[in-house]
Amino acid sequence: MNSVKRNIAALLLLTLVPCLVAASAADLRKLYGPIVKKVSGKYSIDPELVHVVIRAESNYEVFAISSAGAMGLMQLMPATALRYGVKNVFDPAQNIEGGVRYLKDLVKLYDGIVKKVSGKYSIDPELVHVVIRAESNYEVFAISSAGAMGLMQLMPATALRYGVKNVFDPAQNIEGGVRYLKDLVKLYDGKTKLVLAAYNAGQEAVRKYKGIPPYPETKSYIAGIMRNYKKPTVTTLNPTYMVKDADGKTILVNDPEAVRKK
Repeated sequence: MNSVKRNIAALLLLTLVPCLVAASAADLRKLYGPIVKKVSGKYSIDPELVHVVIRAESNYEVFAISSAGAMGLMQLMPATALRYGVKNVFDPAQNIEGGVRYLKDLVKLYDGIVKKVSGKYSIDPELVHVVIRAESNYEVFAISSAGAMGLMQLMPATALRYGVKNVFDPAQNIEGGVRYLKDLVKLYDGKTKLVLAAYNAGQEAVRKYKGIPPYPETKSYIAGIMRNYKKPTVTTLNPTYMVKDADGKTILVNDPEAVRKK
């Protein structure tokens, strides 16, 4: 009789485990949500971006340690933790604060290049930032298993096509990525999801499936970006140029000749 009871209990437990596992990620997001909200507000960073990073880096595992030695929710390397004063990388509040400060510095570091290149090619700089976040999380030396490299994860053929000689040079990588985005925007009439699908899976895959390919990675990629970039279409902006005005200040204009004639 005891054996029967044990078997029944085991079966019930097996039935419940998937539910518990499925609920854990959502529960952990709720658990750390207030910390993310507080720290994101403190440093003016999109809280959804922080959640995206945590999901990708540790899936909300507070004691996660990578083979490279990155630790905690936002997978801080020891040098990064030290730089941002994180004494206990396994303390959620400290880890998230360190990670958010690091993210903010990364965004600031490349924002000038993004604005300049986006203006040059009339592409929404916000789109460029969300693509960089999804592709490399601002890791300038990122290399994917497929061989994509740098901030905007350019494949060797794409880098060659757009004249990118050094994929690990932020300015060159961003310019190549923005030019590629511009061509995709033209090709797909600005339909954001198709642009992103082609950027992730390639134009041939979009052509083959006459739309978004049914690849789990591509679907997840698009969904992740659209949580932050809620624009169904990408509208090309009027071209902008960086010039100096009469007082020597650098300004953005649509017609540089008009400024020079003043």
